Amino acid sequence: MVMMKRFVSLTVLAIALTVALLSTSVAEQAGPSASAAAVKRVVVPFLHALKRGDLKRMKPHMSAGLYAQYRALLEDNREYGQSLRTLYRDTKFNLGSITFGDQGAVADVRIRWRDGRAAVTSVVLTREADGAWKISQLHD
Repeated sequence: MVMMKRFVSLTVLAIALTVALLSTSVAEQAGPSASAAAVKRVVVPFLHALKRGDLKRMKPHMSAGLYAQYRALLEDNREYGQSLRTLYRDTKFNLGSITFGDQGAVADVRIRWRDGRAAVTSVVLTREADGAWKISQLHD
């Protein structure tokens, strides 16, 4: 009887470990694509708001540090929204590759200006304490 209980306990443990390992491998496979989708849900709306000069819709996608860096423009400059609309009129943004690292993620954004010029900029994102992705840096 004791031997049977140990066998059942070991069998249950083996099944539990197998389920845990399978769950981990499925989560790891889904993780990067799920994280990429989460990053896209931050970067794409931010770029749409940037192009429209919609400062209020830009703010939720920005980290506190990035917002503080641009606070004077975002809060005090009444013409900043219009300046963004003018600058980005007829400009196309395309989200390129997203790379994940220890500190967060970097999303490459291809820009096609209305005059035909092209550029690539990097949007750096970090995860907040609540797990939400926020844009923390913009690089040319």
